[in-house]
Amino acid sequence: MSDVWFFGRDGNTFGPFSADQLKEQVSDGRLHPQDSVWKEGMTKRVLAAKVQHLFTAAQLSPPEVPAAPPAEPPPDPGPMDIPTECNLIPLDPETPETRAAAEAAKPKKPPEVRKRRVISVKGAIVLSQDGAMMRFKKKCGKCNHEDTSLTTLQIPSGTARLNYYCPKCRKNHPIEIQGV
Repeated sequence: MSDVWFFGRDGNTFGPFSADQLKEQVSDGRLHPQDSVWKEGMTKRVLAAKVQHLFTAAQLSPPEVPAAPPAEPPPDPGPMDIPTECNLIPLDPETPETRAAAEAAKPKKPPEVRKRRVISVKGAIVLSQDGAMMRFKKKCGKCNHEDTSLTTLQIPSGTARLNYYCPKCRKNHPIEIQGV
């Protein structure tokens, strides 16, 4: 029994064809190099362009597209002639309407964000602040033990209360940070 061939394009299956009939499909222009082809019993499909002796070199090369002639530039319209019977009124830049339109067209600036600052601290030592965040060390109010770690906190608007457990005196101590 001879080989039975099929080909597929856009989800459609065509066939069965003998090898000679498959070549006829190529010569008639019904089978393209980008279509998938398979034989009965094959598990995977292959690109038709990969099948030996199915297409000639001329059929596999893309068709030559003739070069388009260069486009002519559009004709120059020349100076515009405004009929004298038109009653055109020039815009006066000093009228309130034009000033309001110009102001509305200007890009708006985002509102300025006011920088905050720490004004008082109890139970900590402020190391730095940048207007938004602060860095500090916790300090015991009884034995004056300073924690070795640094803590970063957003500068509060008002009072922030934290707790600090002192490992030396083994007690919790309050920390108060007041910002504006």
